[in-house]
Amino acid sequence: MTQTDTTPVPPARVSAARNAAALKARDVFGRAACAPIEPAILQPAELFLDRSGEDIRRRLYLFNDPGGAELCLRPDLTIPACRHYLDSAGSNGGPARYTYCGLAFRYREDGGPSEFLQTGAEFFGHEDRAGADAEAVGLCIEAVRAAGLERFEIELGDLALFDALIDALDIPSAWAARLKRHFWRPDYFRELLRGLNGKSGDKDGGASAREGLFAALSAVEPERARVLIEDVLELAGIAPVGGRSVAEISERFLEQAAERASALPPPPSN
Repeated sequence: MTQTDTTPVPPARVSAARNAAALKARDVFGRAACAPIEPAILQPAELFLDRSGEDIRRRLYLFNDPGGAELCLRPDLTIPACRHYLDSAGSNGGPARYTYCGLAFRYREDGGPSEFLQTGAEFFGHEDRAGADAEAVGLCIEAVRAAGLERFEIELGDLALFDALIDALDIPSAWAARLKRHFWRPDYFRELLRGLNGKSGDKDGGASAREGLFAALSAVEPERARVLIEDVLELAGIAPVGGRSVAEISERFLEQAAERASALPPPPSN
């Protein structure tokens, strides 16, 4: 028989374990020449509202000081670290690397803890940005393991990594451009991926009917083809669809014609 101890862990023990783990992580950053900083807990609210938008306002602990300035408890330490860099000698654009460990505050609608400990490192001003990013990620992995965690997930928020991934794929340029453009629309992006795998199908059943048009467009110069499409659309009285102009619709026809000879189907219109 296995007995599970459900006795709540005393807050003091939780705090001690948390602080010990954070100290081990900071040791890793310190050995990598990251200078320790302690950003102020009170921060100008506009720093976070301008960077993250009004959506974050409902999660901030906001108040006005006697002078009328809108302040907040820092919701994270990354933006305050950036502010520290700009206000310090690093503002000349020179390289700098910092480490921090402190409380951050965000309201949680699910009732979870609104106060949490954030430990991390930030690199600024390095000419080899890709190399600096790789080193920072490697340090974070080492720090997490030093803190005693073996199972964890890494989330990267640099959109340039996604663009580089798309550029490395052997797919037509029209597909690459559309994937990049619609990355922020999860449902449509998944539809594009299904089309890229050849699983979307032709919903209107008119692929064969368009084949002749695509063949004709491929046989003429792009500018002449564009004029032809625009003339046909206007003569047919086809109005702009979904906010797109006649010129934009004609561009989609040209994209599809250019992809006709490819092994991949053209990306779905939207």
